[in-house]
Amino acid sequence: MQKTRIGLHIDPNQSDKGYVMHVLDKMRPASCTIVADRGFAHKVAKVFPDMLVSFRYWPYEGDAYENDSPSAFVRRGLIDDLPNLQVVTGNEPDPEDPDVIQWCIDAIRISDELDGPRLGVLKAPTGNWSKNSIKEGKYDELLKVLSENPRHTLVLHEYAFGLLPGALIGGADVLTKRGLLQPQNWPEVRDDYPRIFTEHVYPNYWHTFRHVWFTIRALELGLNPPNIVIGELGMENIQDVAETEVGRVIRGRYRPLRGAATYRKLWQHYWPQWPWERAYYEQLAWYARNLAGNVIGAEVFYWAPGSMWDRDDVGHNIGGKQYTHLHELLIDHDDRNQPGDEPDQFPKPPEPPEPGVWLSDSVRSTANYTNVRANPGIDQPIISKIAGEWTEVALGTNDVRVDDLTWVPIKVTSDSPPDPPIGYVAIKYLDVKSQTPRPSPTPITVSVTVGGLGMTLTLSEARTVKHFLVEFADMLNIAIDEAIDEAIDEADTTE
Repeated sequence: MQKTRIGLHIDPNQSDKGYVMHVLDKMRPASCTIVADRGFAHKVAKVFPDMLVSFRYWPYEGDAYENDSPSAFVRRGLIDDLPNLQVVTGNEPDPEDPDVIQWCIDAIRISDELDGPRLGVLKAPTGNWSKNSIKEGKYDELLKVLSENPRHTLVLHEYAFGLLPGALIGGADVLTKRGLLQPQNWPEVRDDYPRIFTEHVYPNYWHTFRHVWFTIRALELGLNPPNIVIGELGMENIQDVAETEVGRVIRGRYRPLRGAATYRKLWQHYWPQWPWERAYYEQLAWYARNLAGNVIGAEVFYWAPGSMWDRDDVGHNIGGKQYTHLHELLIDHDDRNQPGDEPDQFPKPPEPPEPGVWLSDSVRSTANYTNVRANPGIDQPIISKIAGEWTEVALGTNDVRVDDLTWVPIKVTSDSPPDPPIGYVAIKYLDVKSQTPRPSPTPITVSVTVGGLGMTLTLSEARTVKHFLVEFADMLNIAIDEAIDEAIDEADTTE
């Protein structure tokens, strides 16, 4: 049974594999990554069927996006057929590159068509995905595919300089203020979730917890949030902090500062009550308890004894029995049932209205372009645009009235995937050239009394009746009395 979302990123090449299995057995992390050794990855996945095990090709993986087609990559992974084993698609590409994003989308679709392996896609380096790119829709199609295919995961890296919570406490200057860096001042990120997930606010997180932006965007689009794995978590010489004036002073005094093992002296300065292993563990525990429910696990980089990562001036290795104290702390850790891990923490997206019957049409914008939105309303996220030239679409017959505009369901059928996404468009901003006859609406007759004046209306739709009555009352500057309320209720039941 899983008991922690603190996982391990493991190179078993020079590791004592028996000891690795012992630590995994006692830790019971939700996820881990095995590098290069496919056989060992299969063994771990078989022994721990409730653990998500990522297998990472090495060293070929770094060029997979450029030198391998999605189809070839997926077919090579067909032997990785254990339900809890996923294949990582590459390592630290430029995550803003549209070709890389499309490669990941295509790989997921091909894997599902072939009943192929689970995939961990993108594996983006820390700090290299921008908030604006996410908000402006660069990753929308990838988020949609991940929402529709939740067995696949979005893999991201998060590193920090100084201490894991440091960038959330303040800028580089806080690294000189030991009092501010005490555990009681570490922010509880999970306390932000009810607000940012509901109001779709993108916090200015710096280095750690930037992965939350993908969750916010998915919720904004009305999608289920993607399952996320933090494939590498740890300390590093992050340039936008390390190269500041304060960063250079800290590095000059406590160098080298790269992996966690190089932070012994600095952390002894910050927290003299703790040995460095305890200081690292406390930061990892803080990170894990603040993860949202769609983050499967966060894997500490790197269990790699005897490798280049084990050098004194690098300090990333945490494997081997010389780090037994850290292992014991991780083994004793249990973050189950922590606040912030509730499965219902994400607000339910509004249910869009039924689109009705889809009819083939051609449309064009009455301006330079017209926005297509995820749901009816001018405050809903934009998912595409209709330009000024004629475009083949399908329009739904069940339009709705929101923000004093009539919104029509729309699917752009030209130059789209086989199942184009459903959006909504304000019909007043489109010219429509119908290719399919519309069904004739059933007339509705309503008798009302307004200001003592009786009248009978015969109109095509209940919504039109309500809209007319409201406008008529506003024009005469009189209140709508109970008779109109009754008429509206009658229109609702007729509709």
